[in-house]
Amino acid sequence: MRKQKAIVLFDKRLRSLMLILFTSIFFTTNVWAEKAEKGFVLTNTLKGRANPAGGALETILYYRIPLFGKDGRLWESAHVDIGLSNYLSPAFNTTSIYLNIEPIAIFDVTVTYGVQAGYDVFNRGISRLPSDTSPTDADSLDTYSRGAADLAYVTKIAPRIKLALGPILLAHVFRYNAYDFTTINNKSNYMIELDTRFTAKDYMLENSSFVLYQFNKKFRAGLNYYNISTPSHNYTSNRLSVLGNYKHNFSEKLQLSTTLLAGYYLSHENYTSFFALLCGVSSKL
Repeated sequence: MRKQKAIVLFDKRLRSLMLILFTSIFFTTNVWAEKAEKGFVLTNTLKGRANPAGGALETILYYRIPLFGKDGRLWESAHVDIGLSNYLSPAFNTTSIYLNIEPIAIFDVTVTYGVQAGYDVFNRGISRLPSDTSPTDADSLDTYSRGAADLAYVTKIAPRIKLALGPILLAHVFRYNAYDFTTINNKSNYMIELDTRFTAKDYMLENSSFVLYQFNKKFRAGLNYYNISTPSHNYTSNRLSVLGNYKHNFSEKLQLSTTLLAGYYLSHENYTSFFALLCGVSSKL
C-alpha cells in the first residue's frame, strides 16, 4: 500500500514537472533571444563593482551563423557565434577564442580558451598566501608578495538555461573555470579580481540564477543569486542581489544595455554588501 502511494506521489510530481517544463517552453518568447541574423557583432561592456573593488572592459567580436533559418519561438534564435574575446582589468588581460552555441531558444553554451597575462601595475596582482587559511582582507593583502608577470592558460565552459513565463523570466548559468598558471609554484594564492583562493593549476565553479520581471521592452528587474567556489580550498562565497536592467536601441544595429546590482553576501570572508554596475554597447557590423 505504501509502495503504491509512493508511486502515485512520484507520478504526480513527474507530471507537474513536465507540465511546468512544457508551459515554460510554450510561452518562451524573444525576451531572452532575438531572431538570428548572419553577420559580425561587436560588444563592449564596461564593468565596475564594490566589495571587492574592481573594474574591467570586456570586448567580444564574433561572426553569427544562423543554424536553421526557420521561424518559431524555439528555433528562430538558434545560432553559432565564433570569434575572439578580450577581458582587460587592473590585474590581468585575457585574450581568448570565443564560441557560443544556441541550438534552441531555452539553452545555450559559451566556451572560451585563451591566455591570461597578469601584472601588478595597480597593486592588484596575484597574492602568494603563506597558508590556505591566511586572511585576505585589504590590510593583509598588502603584506604578501605578488606576481608581477603571471601567465595562465584559461578554459571556461558556461551552459545556460533560460525560460519565460509571460513577463516572468528565469535563467541559470553554470560556469566551469580552469586555470593553469605556468609562473606560480605557491600552494595557495588569491586574486582580488576573481575573489577566490586557488592553486597554480586549479578550477573554480560559478552558479548564477535570475528571476526577473519584464515591465516593458526596455526595462526588467528582479533577483540574482550568485555562488563561487574553489573545491581545492573548500572556499565558497554566496550573495543575493536585486538588479535592474535597461536596454535602449539607438537603431537596428546599435543597442545600449545598463545593469545595476545591489545586495549582500550570505557568506564571505571579508564583506557584507555588494554593488556592481555594467554598461554595454552592442553593434552589428
